[in-house]
Amino acid sequence: HGWAVSELTWMAAAGAERRKSVCFGLMYALLVYQLDRAAAPGYWEYLALLRSLDRNDIVVRTAAGFARRLGALHAHCAVRLVALVSDMAEARWPQAGQVIMVLQRESLPHSALAQAAPHVVKGVLGCARVGVAASADVVQATFLWAARWARCLLAAPDWKAEPSVGGGEDETGLRTQFLELAAGLWANSREAVMRAGPALLWTMLVCRDDPGLSDCWADVAACEDELLGHEAPPQCWSHLLSTEQHEQLAFVISDTKRCERLLQWFLHRHVSQRRQGGDAQHIPWVGSTYLADCIIVALSLHRGVAPDGAAGQAILWERLLAAAGDPGLRSFAFDAA
Repeated sequence: HGWAVSELTWMAAAGAERRKSVCFGLMYALLVYQLDRAAAPGYWEYLALLRSLDRNDIVVRTAAGFARRLGALHAHCAVRLVALVSDMAEARWPQAGQVIMVLQRESLPHSALAQAAPHVVKGVLGCARVGVAASADVVQATFLWAARWARCLLAAPDWKAEPSVGGGEDETGLRTQFLELAAGLWANSREAVMRAGPALLWTMLVCRDDPGLSDCWADVAACEDELLGHEAPPQCWSHLLSTEQHEQLAFVISDTKRCERLLQWFLHRHVSQRRQGGDAQHIPWVGSTYLADCIIVALSLHRGVAPDGAAGQAILWERLLAAAGDPGLRSFAFDAA
């Protein structure tokens, strides 16, 4: 490993493009191959080399790209990616918080990853606890993510992490960790969390019956007018959906004809299958909440991207109301407020 580090250093010294290639190739290698962290030289020397070479944020951009495909990665590669991002956050790597936010969006309660690889969700939780102080954006997003997961696990009596990888903790221990993370952020970074505005109020509305979040809900409800008095940061609304889902939804509703043809397809692909016993069959609370999230995000996106005014608004509402049901109707009431 010492020889490899020396050779890579010489290769990177040949120019900016060589340096970028070394960063990308080394990132790929760290995800594919299992390295003994206790060996020296080894993993930590490679990470230190990456830190010294990463002048163009190649490492962060590569990590974010892999994080967007977290659910499609081989299980061991996903675990290594989460551990690597956690090490980056602990080293105060610039922009590491942005990668943590991507990981959170790909490990939401409604995601297939939540059922297929719950131990990865536990890893993302540990990563978030390390890097939550990176910026106000990360604080806001992490609170919204942790509160939703805590409420989800309250409604999931049969949901368990994999004992062989997750350390044998059941959903009760994991729920406690999510609650501790959310409570700690509320206690220590309340001002930053409050800047999430309507997105914070929306999240606490769907989590208001969680006894572990009762104090937070009481504080948020008392500040309702203040929270509704300004727009939520865009990343707070987008944090309700995965990156792919958000991009698809924005594309669909940006054109009236596309909205008319494809919105039902989007809702069927991402929502109906889960509500009918698909990915979220072990977490019943998720299906209805996810539908409401899709609607509130669609309404918020429509104000910024749709060009067709009242006509486009009417078609969007018609399509959303057709799929809403009781859970989705609260989205319309909230958006009107």
